[in-house]
Amino acid sequence: MPETHSAPATARRLDPAARRAQIIECAAKIFEERPYSDVSTTEIAAAAEVGRPLVNHYFGNKRELYLEVVRRFVFVPAIAIERIP
Repeated sequence: MPETHSAPATARRLDPAARRAQIIECAAKIFEERPYSDVSTTEIAAAAEVGRPLVNHYFGNKRELYLEVVRRFVFVPAIAIERIP
């Protein structure tokens, strides 16, 4: 009988916003553990259980993904935003 290939049992279909958030969350964990230069998009994709092309689709490149991770951790108080001319 021929062998069939199917998606892993843990794989699930997510809407684009949820998938993007999942990739950011996985990337944040990896960037927290190691320096930027030691992390690859292939590794991030594997952690998020997606293909590397999907990471590139959502973020373009590793730098843009890293910047998005950093943006998630930056908090600007509302009063500061109100005072911006």
